[in-house]
Amino acid sequence: MRKMSIYKCHKLQYLFTSAVAKMLMNLEEITVEECELVKEIVAKEGDATSTTIKFERLNTIALYSLPSLICFYSGSDTLQLPSLTTVRIGECRNMKIFSYGVIYTRLFRGIQMLSDDPKQDLLFHQDLNGTIKVILQRQVRTSFH
Repeated sequence: MRKMSIYKCHKLQYLFTSAVAKMLMNLEEITVEECELVKEIVAKEGDATSTTIKFERLNTIALYSLPSLICFYSGSDTLQLPSLTTVRIGECRNMKIFSYGVIYTRLFRGIQMLSDDPKQDLLFHQDLNGTIKVILQRQVRTSFH
C-alpha cells in the first residue's frame, strides 16, 4: 500500500496500531479528513517494549478537520520518518504534540496550516513537536483577537 486516505469515518478512533504501522514500509502518503473521533493516527499497543516505528517512504501527512485529534502517535517508540517533507494540518484544534517519543526526520521542511491563503508558507521551528507547539500558540493568540 502506497497511499492511505480516510474520509468521514466518524466512529474511527485511530488508523492503525504501532504493530501494524511497522508493516507499512511502503506507505508514502496519509490523508485523514473529517473523522470526528480520531484521537491519534498510530495508536500505542498495550505495554509493548519500546522499539522503532519506521515509515521509510512516507513523505506527506495531511490531517483535516479532526476535532478530537491529540497526536499523530501516542507511544514513546522512536518514530523514524526519513522521507517526510511536509505535514498539512487544518482544523485540528486539540492536537497537542506530534509524538511522545523521539522523532527522526531528515528531509522535513515544515508544517503547512490549511487556511484561506493557499500560498501560506511552511512553518518550521526546531522539529515536528516544536512546530506543533508554535502553531498551537498562534491559534490561541488569534482566537482571542
